[in-house]
Formats: sequence, structure tokens, C-alpha cells
Amino acid sequence: MELSPHEKEIARTVSHALKMTEDTFFKVLTRAKQQGEIKKGQDPRALARFLTTMMQGTIVMIKAGASADLVNQTAETALSILD
Repeated sequence: MELSPHEKEIARTVSHALKMTEDTFFKVLTRAKQQGEIKKGQDPRALARFLTTMMQGTIVMIKAGASADLVNQTAETALSILD
């Protein structure tokens, strides 16, 4: 990702990977909403974008040496929006 602003091919690859991740979350969240597993007022696309962003942030935290407890706490907080 650090090279994306300088390398167009890398930027396309990263963008594609993020889009695929978001789309996968979106499909799962849409199905969950249809089955009543998430609140009616929740927007599956917005949630998918949020979870994609949180996933990427979690990867950065892990690479920076965050403890497992910190990563778990952050993930639990992020997922709490689905309650």
C-alpha cells in the first residue's frame, strides 16, 4: 500500500483486492440483513466498507507489533456495531 501512490500497477492491485474484500463483506451482510441477523437500519454497504477498513487497520496494528489482547479488543469493538 505504501507504494500505491507511486506505482499505478500496485495501486490497481491494491484497489482490486480492497474492492473484492468489501464486496464479500457486502454479500454476507446483505444475506444477514435479509435473515434478520443484523438491525434493519444498518446499511450493508457502509458496514462492508467499515469492516474492510478495520481489517486493514488490524493488519497494520499486527505488523506494528500490537499485542494479541489489543488486536482482539479492537476487533470485538468493531464487530459490536453488528449487534
